[in-house]
Amino acid sequence: MAGPETPPSTPNAPLNFYSDVVKNTTATELSDLAQKIKQQHKHIELDDDNIPPEEESDSDSDSDYEITPKKHKSSHEQSSILSASDRIYVDNQNLWIKLNKSNSSLERIEEKLRYVQLDLNTKFAECDKLNDNLTKLKLTCKTQQKFNKDLNYYKVVYYYCFVLSMFMNVILTFRWSLGCM
Repeated sequence: MAGPETPPSTPNAPLNFYSDVVKNTTATELSDLAQKIKQQHKHIELDDDNIPPEEESDSDSDSDYEITPKKHKSSHEQSSILSASDRIYVDNQNLWIKLNKSNSSLERIEEKLRYVQLDLNTKFAECDKLNDNLTKLKLTCKTQQKFNKDLNYYKVVYYYCFVLSMFMNVILTFRWSLGCM
């Protein structure tokens, strides 16, 4: 017996996939039921579900439209005696319940995925802003380094001029002191 197929990994699986899974599962369960019946060698009489409708009269009387109450079976009778069509119906109802639960959980997960994708897009935008700021800061740093190099050049020139002027003062003072003597 082949197990049920796993849904594709895409978040939006085609609806045909789920209907195929339901059909395959139902067909598998019907074939398993037929094999069990053959193995037990028992004859099960099934009520004919394909009874033709009674011929309707031409008169429109209120009796034609009366609602007849359903007779409910007791729980003991229902659990012990179920026709094959009733069992198939119950199985299909259980499968539909499972399918609805799966679809609702899939919808919740897809909604969470959308929120995570929005958060991811927000983080990408923040990252781009930070990269732009980093580029601006690197450019500012290079500008400051160039300015510091230029400033160091001017400092050297200033010290050179200062030392030269001090030297000239010493020479002039020495000449003046020689001339005054």
